[in-house]
Amino acid sequence: MANGALAVVVLGASWACELVEVEAAKPDDVVVAEVAVVLASGSGDGLEFAMSASALLHRTRQGTSVDGATVRLSNQDGRTVALLAEPRGFLCLHYDTLALGQARDESGASCYRAAETEEPFAPGDRLALEIVLADGGVLNGASRIPSSFSMPQLRLADGMCGMRPETQQRLDWTPANGAWAYRSEARVTGHEQGAGSGFRPDSLDLQLLALGRERTGLVFPRSFGFSEYLDSTYDRDLILKLRDGLPAGAWAHLSVTAIDRNWMNWTRDTGVTFSGTVRIPSVFGDGTGAFATGIQRQFEVTVGEDTGAPACGPEESAGSGALATPAVSRPR
Repeated sequence: MANGALAVVVLGASWACELVEVEAAKPDDVVVAEVAVVLASGSGDGLEFAMSASALLHRTRQGTSVDGATVRLSNQDGRTVALLAEPRGFLCLHYDTLALGQARDESGASCYRAAETEEPFAPGDRLALEIVLADGGVLNGASRIPSSFSMPQLRLADGMCGMRPETQQRLDWTPANGAWAYRSEARVTGHEQGAGSGFRPDSLDLQLLALGRERTGLVFPRSFGFSEYLDSTYDRDLILKLRDGLPAGAWAHLSVTAIDRNWMNWTRDTGVTFSGTVRIPSVFGDGTGAFATGIQRQFEVTVGEDTGAPACGPEESAGSGALATPAVSRPR
């Protein structure tokens, strides 16, 4: 049968068995659009933004690209930004590693990215997404960018702050209107001092998810938990030591992103379910997917007794608990 798979079903009774051929329908080949717009600030006052906008288009049947699409973003004032197709093999921005500028290799997918990196949109803008496929199909979505937030106790010099070795720093920020969660991420490097057993990664990628508009603080590095590294593969003594405070010479890239409802609904870890992660779409029409927006603060942290950089924030006393729940992240 050309349009379906064959299955053999055994019909049983006390007196006979019969083999019956049935046709199992193939699943629909649906276009999936994952689109993210982030306004990121690395300035001390958090008032200057650069935009990152990308769209990853793929299909439910693996290995089928979505070329020839037109992807447009617009705000309530009619300002429009086009996302242009990137060359095949380009690593496209992905939600799980968005704040660190990392990406995943999506073979068979198509990536579209905005060439404009200035600030075409502003915090609080209402954005509309329109994707016109090569076959004429149309997908639409909408999102309101969360409002800007500040980190009152954070002091930066050239985007950098310092902390003393083996200490904990408290980082707080003001609530962002329109935020449904805060996603904090850290990449830690320069921590390879000492000897030990087990694998010692060159860098550690950590994620922290705090649900709710008012969950506005963390203690670095303890709040990140490091639980994904506490297994037999990694040097457990090293990981526990890093959790208690980074050594002199270590560096970290930190970011805090206020994310909208669409982002949270598409990427959140809802616990153990038999069907896997539950994703709630925010892109509709001739396909499905997510249209997510966020406001991000990012900065560098250097560790030493005298770094020459202003202190990141007040030191936290030993034993203070984490202020959020570590999200799932993948060690590198």
